[in-house]
Amino acid sequence: MSTPDFSTAENKQELAQEVSCLKAMITLMLQAMGRGCGRVIIKMEKQIAQMEDEAQAAVFSSTVKQIKQAIGSNPVPAESITDSRYHV
Repeated sequence: MSTPDFSTAENKQELAQEVSCLKAMITLMLQAMGRGCGRVIIKMEKQIAQMEDEAQAAVFSSTVKQIKQAIGSNPVPAESITDSRYHV
């Protein structure tokens, strides 16, 4: 099995787009998890609360807030997970 290339962009704009893509992908994964996503978010919020670096904690908190808002505003029904439209 070959190792996938996860190289990261060198310019800030492209890197920001990569981060946005990852946020969207994680949001979709959490939506697909259904009720389990709440546990993931709670664990992440607990980890953020324990961070010593306040600036990093603020960025993490903002990211989690964005994802929570996206999940709350666009939930994927459990029955649609088996729908072929959601499979890649």
